[in-house]
Amino acid sequence: MDHASTVLGQRRIDDKSNETPAFIPLLRDIDLANTVITADAAHTPHANGTWLREQHAHYIAVVKANHPHLPARLKKLPWRDIGLDHYDKATSHHRIEIRRLKAAAFHHLEYPGALQALQVVRWRKDLTSKKVSIRRTRHPTVHVDVSPDRDPPLKII
Repeated sequence: MDHASTVLGQRRIDDKSNETPAFIPLLRDIDLANTVITADAAHTPHANGTWLREQHAHYIAVVKANHPHLPARLKKLPWRDIGLDHYDKATSHHRIEIRRLKAAAFHHLEYPGALQALQVVRWRKDLTSKKVSIRRTRHPTVHVDVSPDRDPPLKII
């Protein structure tokens, strides 16, 4: 699906399989140059990251326990010393939600082509129950230049 919610492709998944092996075949016929790909953790094996870089695509990878040591290495980056890149506060659905985004550059972090890491912190307060939750996620990325004057502009998928 692209930024305008247009479905770019879909595949039937075999009953005895899952969507992970369908990642590359699904994207193979789409021009991915100057495109940012986002996908959940099931689609972030190193082979997929390598293939995306070969297609000149950028990515934001979700990593969990499927990448030994990588989540811990991302967590150890000096996040407290890194300036805030984005702050957003919204009230809807009977809750207040604050999202903060930080980006850190690095030389090598054991993911194909990764030159940057993002940390997203989501603070949420339910206005009915008064319950507060905080969630931190960290993602390796290829350096993604999303400035409005970038030529050519990036497509987000």
